[in-house]
Amino acid sequence: MRSEVKSGVRLRRYAIAAMAVIAGLIVVGRITGILVDWLWFSSIGYGAVFRTILSAKVVLFATVFAISACAIWLSGILAHRYARGVEILRAVAADSSGAAEVTGDLAELVAPYVPWRLSIACAAVVLGLLVAASEISNWDIALRFIYQVPVGERDPIFERDIGFYLFSLPAYVALKNWLLRLVFCSAIVAGAVYGLRGDIAPERPPRTLSRAAITHGSALLGLFFALKAWSWWLDRFLLLYGDNGVVVGASYTDVHVELPVLWMLVGLSAASSVALLINMRRRSFLQPAVLALLVFGSSLVFAVIYPALFQRFYVKPSELKLETPYIEHTIALTREAYGLAKIEVKPFDPEQGLTLDSLQANRATIDNIRLWDVQPLMDTYAQLQEIRTYYKFVSVDIDRYQLDTGYRQIMLSARELDPAMLPPNAQTWVNLHLIFTHGIGVVMSPVTEKSTEGLPFFYLRDIPPVSNGAPAIREPRLYFSEGRQDYVIVNGSVAEFDYPNRPTNTYTAYSGRDGVNIGSVARRSLFGWQL
Repeated sequence: MRSEVKSGVRLRRYAIAAMAVIAGLIVVGRITGILVDWLWFSSIGYGAVFRTILSAKVVLFATVFAISACAIWLSGILAHRYARGVEILRAVAADSSGAAEVTGDLAELVAPYVPWRLSIACAAVVLGLLVAASEISNWDIALRFIYQVPVGERDPIFERDIGFYLFSLPAYVALKNWLLRLVFCSAIVAGAVYGLRGDIAPERPPRTLSRAAITHGSALLGLFFALKAWSWWLDRFLLLYGDNGVVVGASYTDVHVELPVLWMLVGLSAASSVALLINMRRRSFLQPAVLALLVFGSSLVFAVIYPALFQRFYVKPSELKLETPYIEHTIALTREAYGLAKIEVKPFDPEQGLTLDSLQANRATIDNIRLWDVQPLMDTYAQLQEIRTYYKFVSVDIDRYQLDTGYRQIMLSARELDPAMLPPNAQTWVNLHLIFTHGIGVVMSPVTEKSTEGLPFFYLRDIPPVSNGAPAIREPRLYFSEGRQDYVIVNGSVAEFDYPNRPTNTYTAYSGRDGVNIGSVARRSLFGWQL
């Protein structure tokens, strides 16, 4: 017996030690990640931005954790304090059989040996950490809410300033989601306490729930319904984010069906919340189930099924007529958003004849009418100018440059390095991080010209870049680009591959000032751990 006890104690110590090691590794990983991000932001002159983001995350995490852990702990402590206990359950189970008696036996065996206050505190801390970790990504929403400013324009449906939708509404939605998760976690802890204390038994009458469990459950469910009422109230404004394929924003169905239904659900959920608060004194375990079925059943029928039927059988047959006001809202607000509200509308006759004089008067426009499409041009660039399999054109950009031929609209793309396209036997750590470090050069062609073979006319081409009427490229190497996601180490003892050449390849060394310096032992250790 003693050896078994000793082995049990030893296993418990090993388990605690293993959990401590895992927790320590997680903490160290977080700290090193923060340090690496700080070094990177500082290297590009955005140290103040990083400090702002980090401080916002820390404050948000600490606030959410403190409130969440306290609320969950309070729910668990109240359940522990008012649970009726094993003895009463055994008295109830004496007149019953089966599951109730088994539940009583289990509660009697488990309850006396559980350190309730410590267990509840640990559960509150763990759940509080999980909730806080899930909310930390909302740091930007919190900052936008704190430093919000009015836009000065109002939406046509609710007559609210547009700033409400940019700054306040996302914060209210995030707050609502956090509170709902908090109620759920509080219910889990309270339910576990009541279950282990014997206040929740699966057997039917004489009673499945104790009076304390019913009171506590009614309070939590009432709070949940109050939050759902607020959630449906917020959903009214989210109608302006809808997209039914015809209208981006609130549509005819949204305004005439969804909006009244949401008001109905707000009232129904609020009334259910009040009824459940009253049930804290009546302690009926049937009423919460009926109210939950009523609220969620109504939301399914009136918020999902009814609007879909209304849209299909009433709106669709006369869609253009019914949606015209909302299409006008979409057009007007889109123009306002892009600064196009002051466009002067003039009639245009597509059959008017073009003359040589009008063409000459608009020569700058005629010479820059784009004929090339982006995707076919990128495919052509890939066939003609990738040169090697490990180079890739990720995107084609459209820009304007002052060239020898005048102010021209051009299309261009950078030749980036794609390490994944190296031969499998060449994808070693040294090749990926020390030797193949950068792409090289750019291709450029006018938007209006093509060769007799139907190919683009190149202003810039080849490796190293050859200019034909374009600005000369003095530094063609691309260390920071759109495609590559991994890190490279430069200025080491290994020469970097620059570009293929005959009979031997050309090598180089990084001469820029950007990037994070890892010369010291401390920084090498930091990045060695992190990467």
